[in-house]
Amino acid sequence: MLVGPVDSRLSGCIWHRLYIEAAVPSGGAIEIDVLATETSVAPKLPGETGAPAWAKHRLAATRDLEQGADVPHAELEFVTSEIPFCPPALECPPRPGQAGLFTLLLQQPGRKVRRVAGRYLWLNLTFPGDSQSSPELAAIRVYAKRFSYRDRYLPAFYRGRARRQRRRRRGNPPLARTSWNGCSACSKAC
Repeated sequence: MLVGPVDSRLSGCIWHRLYIEAAVPSGGAIEIDVLATETSVAPKLPGETGAPAWAKHRLAATRDLEQGADVPHAELEFVTSEIPFCPPALECPPRPGQAGLFTLLLQQPGRKVRRVAGRYLWLNLTFPGDSQSSPELAAIRVYAKRFSYRDRYLPAFYRGRARRQRRRRRGNPPLARTSWNGCSACSKAC
């Protein structure tokens, strides 16, 4: 099931977190493929030829290592809603690991910079199971504009390796290094 586009109204917006109110029985799961784009044109779905690189996320009662160790898994929150004084949308009582409010940090697995960035967010939901029971999805909420201390407070030098990698690709040395074994008081080699 394709959901979207969710419009942040900000070009290059960094999508932060999903909150999911769901009940997932053992043997069932909710798989969420995430893609951020700058256009509102519906992208090709995961698995289709020419499809963009969707980021897979998983909500399941147990971690399935066959899906890959790098696939982010949802974690159960110990509150009924992340919104203060808001009743839960899920009607069944919370059960550890199976029902309640789950959270997922949106990220691109297998990359050094794992941000999911773009104006429009697309979600592709699949509900795999063992044909005996199926998951129940009551609500899904997404939050954007992740706060980063590194990006907010540190100089641009610390924000990534892209600038240094571009310099190396052009054939320039990364930075000129000098060493001085002299005396700092008189500027002579003592």
